[in-house]
Amino acid sequence: QEDHSGIRVLFEAQSPSAETDSTLTNTSGDYEIVLSPGVYDAHFSKDTFSNYILYNLMLVQDTSVPTVTLSSAIEVSGTALLVGQSNHSNIKVLFTAVSPSAETDSVYTNASGNYEALLSLGVYDAAYSKDSYETIVLEGLGLITEIILPTVSLLSISDLLSGSLSGTLGPGLYRIVDDIQVDA
Repeated sequence: QEDHSGIRVLFEAQSPSAETDSTLTNTSGDYEIVLSPGVYDAHFSKDTFSNYILYNLMLVQDTSVPTVTLSSAIEVSGTALLVGQSNHSNIKVLFTAVSPSAETDSVYTNASGNYEALLSLGVYDAAYSKDSYETIVLEGLGLITEIILPTVSLLSISDLLSGSLSGTLGPGLYRIVDDIQVDA
């Protein structure tokens, strides 16, 4: 890419003498900013690119910061549902990096169960979780282009069966997660 302008560079203060400030890059990707000496985390971000952070930079007078290259990001979307519920909000979707190019990130579903994430290219495991519900993991997802992941449905932990059973089960969906023994 030839135009490197518009990358937001945020220097987040990490020491008492430092003060948070930000700037944007020019077309060459260069920037200048006047900061008090101190320790900073430098955040680099631009839409459709993965964010990059340099942690614990000790800045003194006329300090040069290492060159950073932002990677293209892809949009990943999908739907996660809570079986038997009409509000599917706040299901956590954790994308755990498996390959070196991937970066771990997480998002939450809206009331309809939909989610969107902007991720670096790479291989991920996607874990869908919510308190009192089973966790479902999709492993080894090679994300190289925009994708809509398959819909997943989480059962309440109370709908998971294992061990010794007796009595009558009510109507509904149940998942057998281990050996069961049904007493007569």
